[in-house]
Amino acid sequence: MKTYRIKQSSPLIFIITLIFLICSPIIIFKDVLNETHNKNFVMILIVALFFGVYYLARFVSTANIQIKMDELGIKITWAKQFLLQKRSDFEIEWIDIKEFKIEPDRNWDKFKIISKYYDKFEILHNTDYDGKDDYSDFIKDFETKVKEINSVNIESNNINRAPNFYESTLGLLFAIFLIIILLVLTIVMIKSKYHISNIAAIIAVYFGALYYIFEVYNHRKNK
Repeated sequence: MKTYRIKQSSPLIFIITLIFLICSPIIIFKDVLNETHNKNFVMILIVALFFGVYYLARFVSTANIQIKMDELGIKITWAKQFLLQKRSDFEIEWIDIKEFKIEPDRNWDKFKIISKYYDKFEILHNTDYDGKDDYSDFIKDFETKVKEINSVNIESNNINRAPNFYESTLGLLFAIFLIIILLVLTIVMIKSKYHISNIAAIIAVYFGALYYIFEVYNHRKNK
């Protein structure tokens, strides 16, 4: 039996906590900040506040789970739960798993198990923790174990790997749409001699679109 220690993240808790912790001090100390003549001090204070709030929000929105995997299935234990959360530990046997999905992302990777009889089990993993916990090892070993199980199962009992968004038809259509947008944008820029002052926005659009297109190509190539 192998144990994996993984940091589970909640984007919703992170965003709510971040907004609350940023807005509260600003509202409370608004009059004090307005009366302060040292603008450099105010800027330093705001930057320090932002970084402090960011790491505090990330801490609050992170839980720790331990996953044990063996020949029978996997067991999930909550080592540290989210704020105000009280969930029970549970087990999922291999024979109860219908399918699983691995959804990579720039910010939060998602791993989901869909059971034949129970509720789904889901991990949202902040990519800031890549290499700092066992998430990558767990994903790799889980896929290896599923292939091993499927090799001895009859096809009707196989554990299926559901396509993620990059591998889906909708994901492919969106990539084609972005390619068309980039081509049109390039033609418009060349013909209108787009002003250099907008170069930062253009680079951001190109970077985001090309990143997505590459992810679609990479995932569909490896299917």
